[in-house]
Amino acid sequence: MGRFEIITVKYNGILYYLTVDSRYDSISKDLNYFDDKGNFRQSINERVKNCFSGKEKFNLYKSLEIIELKYFKDYAQGKKRLFILKNEVLHIPNGLFDKFKIINPFIANDYGFTYSEDLKT
Repeated sequence: MGRFEIITVKYNGILYYLTVDSRYDSISKDLNYFDDKGNFRQSINERVKNCFSGKEKFNLYKSLEIIELKYFKDYAQGKKRLFILKNEVLHIPNGLFDKFKIINPFIANDYGFTYSEDLKT
């Protein structure tokens, strides 16, 4: 699957999960991106606006499930988690473009899993 980010945004009391390809090395607590040398690259708010304005490719979902892989024998080492995104939003609410609030951005799934309907939990 590759490395990507999940940015949780809230609009009208509903949480949405925006996914974008990860292009920076870290996300700060004040919602900014930094490169591997610690240089500021972009604010997360700016990146989300770029997505919603069509400048950057993204996907938007209404459901996120997190599976702690430490409970599985083959993945007991480390704190890896599997993020399963469901219910893709195909028609984005109009107000979401300029009235969203960023709740939680994080880098996810950098070890090769992808969800399909064949996966039974």
